[in-house]
Amino acid sequence: FRTKGRFKHIQEATNEHDFHPAVTAKQYKIYSALYDEPNKKNNFKCKTCNPNQDLIKQHLVELIKRATLNVLLHKMDPYLTVDKKNGIEVSGFIGELWKVLQSQLRFRSYYELVEFNEGKKILQRGGADIMLSPYAIESNDLDMYDISMPITTSWYELYIRTEDDDGSSVSYMMAFSNNLWFAFSCTFCLFTLLLWGIPHFRKKYGLENPNHHTHVTFNSCNNYFGCSQGLQKKSLQNSNNFVDSLLAVIGSMAQQGVLISSRVTSVRVVLLCVYIFSLLMYTSYSAVLVSRLAVGKPNLPFNDISSIAGNDEYSLCVRTNSYIYSIFKENDSSNRIKQKWVSVINQPPCQRSPSTTEEMAYNLCKKKVIILESRNIMSQLIFKENACHMIRMNHFHYGTAHINILLRKNFTYTSLFKEKLIQLHTSGLIQLLEQRFLKRSSPYQTTSWNNSVTLGHIKDLIFLYSCAIILSILLLGLEKVIYYNKL
Repeated sequence: FRTKGRFKHIQEATNEHDFHPAVTAKQYKIYSALYDEPNKKNNFKCKTCNPNQDLIKQHLVELIKRATLNVLLHKMDPYLTVDKKNGIEVSGFIGELWKVLQSQLRFRSYYELVEFNEGKKILQRGGADIMLSPYAIESNDLDMYDISMPITTSWYELYIRTEDDDGSSVSYMMAFSNNLWFAFSCTFCLFTLLLWGIPHFRKKYGLENPNHHTHVTFNSCNNYFGCSQGLQKKSLQNSNNFVDSLLAVIGSMAQQGVLISSRVTSVRVVLLCVYIFSLLMYTSYSAVLVSRLAVGKPNLPFNDISSIAGNDEYSLCVRTNSYIYSIFKENDSSNRIKQKWVSVINQPPCQRSPSTTEEMAYNLCKKKVIILESRNIMSQLIFKENACHMIRMNHFHYGTAHINILLRKNFTYTSLFKEKLIQLHTSGLIQLLEQRFLKRSSPYQTTSWNNSVTLGHIKDLIFLYSCAIILSILLLGLEKVIYYNKL
């Protein structure tokens, strides 16, 4: 090309300093004009190639080797960690990725630690070239910054603190669902009515046979203090009342035996059904109860995020500079929260307007607090802060954000960074960094193991037993008073 001498002249002019800053957009247009001018004069036309762009790319690759880029750092584990012991050293997912870009493009970086919103303002007015942060773009950012291609994804979930598991007697009631308890009660009453009604029906219509008895059989001893004189069976004919039938079904359910004996086929069929039903319910209840006592499953106050809106009892903590925070705004250009979320978002006991992970860590172990945060960040906070036991409220993803690198508007080297990131994606290096720093597993569980059965598991049952004993004593005293009055 005839522009070779001019290009060399410009290149020599840039060698006055060892580290030349990034070329401006104006210089970029000058280079493009130099390449376009001879082609127009020579009527050079190429439908399948663009030698001008190739020459510009080659020049930019050479020029960036002498450039020192001003890089803003917004620290956020595990995406970007900063060590200031020996200068400023970056690490984490984005930090290591930036080191790879720097080694391959062979430029130098001047680092500056900033807050997220401050860094955006500096970048917008051209005071820096790039900001490294796990940043998800909004619609109004496209006109103010250059955006790299997505380097990874991040999703948001709900987290809540679980109380220390001292045990609870509610496990005895939660072993069955409400519908199953209702069906169990109906079946229990049905069996009781059948055992009570069949003998009375037979007696009413003269179906009784002297050789067939449907009475209740009791085992007792003549000696009050023992059975030294042998066991005597006392049969009380026609004593089958409703209470006897009720106790018979209860005894079967509790695997304590049945007081009723009968040779009538209809009664025996009912008893067989009672035995089978009692066995199934007893084994099922025992299995679920043991599992609930061994593995604690907390009762969550909400099922999803929509049920939190308008609830003044709990507060929802959300980072104000996170992608998920924008869904609670009236629009992207406004900072006002939607009316239904005003009384919930970042209200006490949450810290007001938390914008950093350190401020979010302050909210971890507070009661009546629900946190909406990225799983990667939340895992790091729980591990780093050695916080109390936190669990995910459910397995829903409330928004998936694509993480990008933010660049200055009309940044000269944007095309180089985009092309290099594509190469790192296809080579699998970015996936390797994700596995290293953004582990999908987390140090928390949705259930907690109980070390032992404690008094808390049976304290309500002990209270019921105590009430039963007290009631028995009161009834005994009442019987004594009535007996003496009759005398």
